[in-house]
Amino acid sequence: MKSSVWWNVTLVILGVFALVDTSFSFERFDIVTTAEMQELLDNRKKGTIDFILVNSLDRIIYREHSIPESINIPLSEIGTHLSLLGTDKDKLIITYCMGFR
Repeated sequence: MKSSVWWNVTLVILGVFALVDTSFSFERFDIVTTAEMQELLDNRKKGTIDFILVNSLDRIIYREHSIPESINIPLSEIGTHLSLLGTDKDKLIITYCMGFR
């Protein structure tokens, strides 16, 4: 039961970006800048940090424009691909799409 609750929370977090006014959602979540993302990726290569990087866009866009070593979980398919997030509830999950304006 705890596992399903955690996945539901994950779904809510990912859905916030798609459904809520951006000014509200940005207050609730940390924004990772391009420079910070590059540092995180470099540190992941060094083995000093581990995280899951999720591209939430359509598969066609993912194939053409994605950050290397990210996984694709389109928002429309999130319920069927939750297993890609693993079982570690404390692992950092970073989602991205085409940015914000």
